[in-house]
Amino acid sequence: MKQHLWLTLTIPLTLGSALAGDTKGWEPFTSKEHGFSILMPGKPLENTQNVKSPVGQLEVTTFFADHGKDAAVMISVTQYPESALKFGPAKLLDSARDGAVSSSKGKLKAETKITLGAHQGRDLTIESDTRGHMRTRIFLVGSRLIQTMAIGPKGYPQSKEATTFLDSLKLIK
Repeated sequence: MKQHLWLTLTIPLTLGSALAGDTKGWEPFTSKEHGFSILMPGKPLENTQNVKSPVGQLEVTTFFADHGKDAAVMISVTQYPESALKFGPAKLLDSARDGAVSSSKGKLKAETKITLGAHQGRDLTIESDTRGHMRTRIFLVGSRLIQTMAIGPKGYPQSKEATTFLDSLKLIK
């Protein structure tokens, strides 16, 4: 069920409770194919889908892991066609932000412009009564949109565990 929710939240992005108390036991997960490493609370489930979008067919690969009973973390990589890059990083990131808010049926509570090395990004906090609270970071890395997301009950997206996950993203190519 959670994996279906992640896919529902992730694909449009392309345009308190029983939680683990810390990140002890988390392991680095590396995808050489997608050019990143990140800490995960277990071996993630991988899913790849092709999605129609206004800029053409997009390949979206997600890596999803539960974090306790009511929370989860995810990273996704969306490969944009070169033609989409003409819109520029700011417009693509704004579109991804708008898609995340819309697909979560939530409200954007906070947005900060950030970078990952030389790559532009956004740090978003979104609250949704129906789909949980989330914090997501999105970066445009060449022609890839890389999104990390921590979702759970109120307070989880700002927790030490969620922040450790979000901060652990490293590019390897």
